[in-house]
Amino acid sequence: MRKWLIALMVVLSVVLGTVVAGLRFATDRKGPEITFSSKKEAVYKENMTDEELLKGVAAIDNKDGDVSDSLKVECIFNEESDQVYVSYVAKDSSNNVTKKQFIMETKGQKKESEDSDKEDVRKESEEEAKDDEAAAPVEENGESKDSEEEQPAEEMSKEEEAQKREEEKIESLAPEAPKFYLTTYYIEIPVGTSVDQLSYVADIQDDTDETNKLYRQIQIEGNVDIYTPGTYELTYYVVDSNGNESNRAVLTVEVQ
Repeated sequence: MRKWLIALMVVLSVVLGTVVAGLRFATDRKGPEITFSSKKEAVYKENMTDEELLKGVAAIDNKDGDVSDSLKVECIFNEESDQVYVSYVAKDSSNNVTKKQFIMETKGQKKESEDSDKEDVRKESEEEAKDDEAAAPVEENGESKDSEEEQPAEEMSKEEEAQKREEEKIESLAPEAPKFYLTTYYIEIPVGTSVDQLSYVADIQDDTDETNKLYRQIQIEGNVDIYTPGTYELTYYVVDSNGNESNRAVLTVEVQ
């Protein structure tokens, strides 16, 4: 009797192991394959959008088929002085994620950018000289006109200008639209400094949805190449459960 029971247990163990192995084999564990067409742009230009970078890129899954809609530009970084690496990510319905990098050339662009900057500085210097000459006080009877005229107001900083611009957007919203606030709308960072995008979200107010619900639905458009000096914009917004879209809050990032 005991031998028969042991034999039955062995048989059941083998059957159970076979079933588990079959289920494991049947589970989709392979991510989609990211491919680049021959027409894909191979030269990186400053301030290229995600839409431009995604042209010629496809993602095919062995079970779901074409999942190119899931493709995103994860990041852009430099490893060589004349190259950038663009990292792409895609996933299938089983949440299998694939990442792949594409090398783009930047030869000649740095020099063109430097030459352009020098030309801009030269023109700016000439314009400032003309403005100074035009604004020079004319003395009458030994007295300067500046002493009789009110001094101009101080110019706003870039951060103050951005703050004012975004506040005007919020004021012009319809009453039922969500209101999206950032802690600041302009930052300057050194080259190579990472940007925690969600850390700049201050508040989201809506007449129907709670803030924690809207926070999970935040959309951010744009990207920042932290290894290339320049001006970048990140656009934040949400859509509430009634289909009302918030203001598009813009965070300007200066990489220096």
